[in-house]
Amino acid sequence: MAERLSRRGPPPGLSAPLLSRFGILRRAGSLVFVLAGCWVVLLVGGRVPNRGGPAGAAPFPGSGSSLPEVGQRVLEGLAAGDHALLAALRLSRDEYMDVVWPELPASDPELNVPIEYVWADIEARNRSALVRLAPQFEGLAAELEDVACIGEVEEFKTFRVHTDCWVTIATPSGHRRVQLFKDVLERGAGFKLFRYYDDVLRPVETEPASGA
Repeated sequence: MAERLSRRGPPPGLSAPLLSRFGILRRAGSLVFVLAGCWVVLLVGGRVPNRGGPAGAAPFPGSGSSLPEVGQRVLEGLAAGDHALLAALRLSRDEYMDVVWPELPASDPELNVPIEYVWADIEARNRSALVRLAPQFEGLAAELEDVACIGEVEEFKTFRVHTDCWVTIATPSGHRRVQLFKDVLERGAGFKLFRYYDDVLRPVETEPASGA
């Protein structure tokens, strides 16, 4: 289903195939960009995220206690080929649809952004990324050095989102940097990923280039 949606393109009314991440609105002057799945829709008006930040909400089950812990568990899951662990570190369908999506401006009924399409696209991209990441890390002796999210922090009512996250590791062949995941949701002092990213290991001296 997800693959058919990706090949067929967005539903009627959605256009401009530009990459996005987790389905939010970004304001640029009087224009608002709806980011949904992998499509950007240019609209006039709209609303922006609630800037209250996490408001005492409980963390989601399986959340890491910090960005480094999440990075370490992802490395362990990839090295062991542990698909259950890797899945547990991501937002579940229910968590995304029932808790996260309603706080995203793109969920405004007036915008008519189809949540099922957004989730299907996230899932398709996640599966594609793991197919490419798995052979790079399976059995690899890697030590986590750092997890740094160098993008802006998006604030919402009960959670915040850390963006443009990079993982630095030490391997037998040297220090490497990779974007295993790009966006991390923080809720109630717990951290979970939106999805994994299609990227390759590169020497730390190499300038980062975002995955897909």
